[in-house]
Amino acid sequence: MNINTYAFALFALLISFNSAAETITDAQPMIRVIEMERMIINWSPTSHSLGRAMTYTCGDCPAVIMTIDLDATLSIAGEPQPIQALASKVDWAGTVTVTDKAPHNIIKFSIY
Repeated sequence: MNINTYAFALFALLISFNSAAETITDAQPMIRVIEMERMIINWSPTSHSLGRAMTYTCGDCPAVIMTIDLDATLSIAGEPQPIQALASKVDWAGTVTVTDKAPHNIIKFSIY
């Protein structure tokens, strides 16, 4: 085999790896867990979300408005709780879980 055949084979192999990587990336979103120093919950369920949260990663950081997913879950001190428990208090601290596909859509709360 000559050098052109090897180069072509290598090129074809790289293209197939790239195509496979794009398929995996599209199929499985990357999960991100973000620690929030403060979360102010506006519990107002609709057909699109359970409400909104003003989230702060630090005391001096600007607020980021996030939406609470209809299928969001909640754990308080490591114990699963009904998501409706968020409505019992306005001000929380803990972590939120989002995906890279919807970085402002909370899918899980973990409250300290």
